[in-house]
Amino acid sequence: MAASRIKGITVEINGDTTGLNKALESVNKNIRSTHLCFRSGRR
Repeated sequence: MAASRIKGITVEINGDTTGLNKALESVNKNIRSTHLCFRSGRR
């Protein structure tokens, strides 16, 4: 049974991913901001 476990998933999107890219940019900005806040708090 262990041999039939899924080890990875690949998703291929054929289409316009502009909305997804913008959403991910926003998430990345929030992560960077949070990271900087934590870094400044540790000093």
